[in-house]
Amino acid sequence: MNVARPSAEDLTKALKVNPESGNILIKVVLCGPVSGKTTLVYRFTTGRSRAGMTPATIGAQFFRKAVSVSGETVELQMWDTGAYLTALHGLNSSKLLTVYLTKAHGVVLVYDITHMESFRDLRDRVKYIQKCVHEETEFVLMGTKKDLEAGREVSRELGETFAEERGFHFFEASATTGENFNELFHCLAEQIVRKKRQSEEDGRISLSSVRQSRNNHRSQCF
Repeated sequence: MNVARPSAEDLTKALKVNPESGNILIKVVLCGPVSGKTTLVYRFTTGRSRAGMTPATIGAQFFRKAVSVSGETVELQMWDTGAYLTALHGLNSSKLLTVYLTKAHGVVLVYDITHMESFRDLRDRVKYIQKCVHEETEFVLMGTKKDLEAGREVSRELGETFAEERGFHFFEASATTGENFNELFHCLAEQIVRKKRQSEEDGRISLSSVRQSRNNHRSQCF
């Protein structure tokens, strides 16, 4: 399946501001061939555990949470996609996953550290997911169930190496204990806001250069 990668202009336009609160809106999509992603996001957005109480996600679920980044309030709009969207290679699931990934500023790739097959499935789908988003989209690779160390099948080193080779941020986290969830999403938000500010600064520099060029041209003409 051929996927048209969004342009840099599309991604810049997608970073909008909530007209009511004035907060920056950031779209984050969670992908991964594992169950329990909803429990993870629920823990982050509410501070409460919901382990074992959440039914499998069909399609996607939407969550929202405001976080503070360098003095600014940022609203994370999080789309938790169903495990089957990442695990399957069928045309329909690929099309649906593409819809959710459109104009995403950040993507969290999730696997289960106690299930090697989940890591392999995710690894096989990464290239497709990357083609669905702009090259400036921030990625985080997250290994879940960090609290179940006795059942670990995917070593931390394997996850770290995979992430490092692709320029992804890497975390291992636990929905049961809440470990590393705030750090993960704050890291993602900070990187996206930093890129936004850098883009704005580059735009001002570019505009200044254009104006200077025009002034020089006028001075040469008269």
